Amino acid sequence: MTMEKPTQHLRILFISRAFPPVVGGIEKQNFEIYKHLSEIADVKLIANRYGKHFLPLFLLYSIVYVLLKSRHYDVLLLGDGVLAIIAWVMSRIKRSPLVFCIIHGLDLTFQKSIYQNLWVRRFLPVVDVLLPVSHQTALEAQKRGLREDRCRVIPNGVNPDDFTTKRDLHRLKVLLGKSVEAKCIILTVGRLIARKGVHWFVENVMPVLDKDIVYIIAGDGPIRKNIEGIVKRKGLETRVHMLGQVNNNDLLTLYSTADIFVQPNVPVENDMEGFGLVVLEAGASGLPVVASRIEGLIDAISDGDNGELVTPCNVNEYVQHIHMLFRDPESRYAKGQSALSYVRQHFTWKVIAERYLNVFYEALYQQPPKKLK
Repeated sequence: MTMEKPTQHLRILFISRAFPPVVGGIEKQNFEIYKHLSEIADVKLIANRYGKHFLPLFLLYSIVYVLLKSRHYDVLLLGDGVLAIIAWVMSRIKRSPLVFCIIHGLDLTFQKSIYQNLWVRRFLPVVDVLLPVSHQTALEAQKRGLREDRCRVIPNGVNPDDFTTKRDLHRLKVLLGKSVEAKCIILTVGRLIARKGVHWFVENVMPVLDKDIVYIIAGDGPIRKNIEGIVKRKGLETRVHMLGQVNNNDLLTLYSTADIFVQPNVPVENDMEGFGLVVLEAGASGLPVVASRIEGLIDAISDGDNGELVTPCNVNEYVQHIHMLFRDPESRYAKGQSALSYVRQHFTWKVIAERYLNVFYEALYQQPPKKLK
């Protein structure tokens, strides 16, 4: 039987195990979803703000709260797949309200056998609607037996107004410890892990690029020392600058002073790029983007609109696209402005929050809310 449509805002219980002030991708995404959904719906937040060590106690508290209070809500939204255990407990006792779960990627591919056997094979299947952040993530869900008809892909978003810092080469000089004013700056931001492809890019692409192109890498991670070794072995110390983890102000400086953003991801077994938020941030900063045509990056980039997608591990394609942008400043600027326009139209968190609300209404009442048609 179809439920009657409410006359007031949808009542949403949002549970997040990863939330600021803890820093991370899921934390940032969950915060933005909560913030913007709260502007168009009645949202109650239960959030773990203390990190992974507090997770067992947080899960217990969340389960008890849901069992006692769920009747007061129309929707239960889980911030990632780890929280699917809450849906499983509910399925054993009661089934109200409908349960939606955001899926990021690693919450499907995490290889611990207990996680695959319990969370992926038992807990996630009882969720009413899965919300993968990319089509690749949805495919990974289906490979693991999760039903296609229960998946609704909703990408991540960005706040373009957060990326309006003016170009400041002096501040960049202070950050790097040297001037790169006469150089073309390419930038990568993110955790230094194998799938990001930074090691491959430094080893294979940087030695071939024009000597007036420098590469700034912002981020830290387990393969940092490996990358530093490649830089030294290839004699790239004056052209590759590894900054490690940077604060938000320094990150905005990098976005505003770079000329080209690159995301050179490579395929890695049992790992994947769930979406690729940094390429949206680069676009919101007015940067042209060159990225690998792989996994969640395909959802974040519309080829030719807010970036150029190239074959992963293809040196010639990367060199060709970067040199084209390097040698044609007018085209570089135009592509950056195109990226900014596209991100503002399709990927603001306001737009993404409305997509979430549409999915909730359609699952509950088989129609979207009138005001969002």
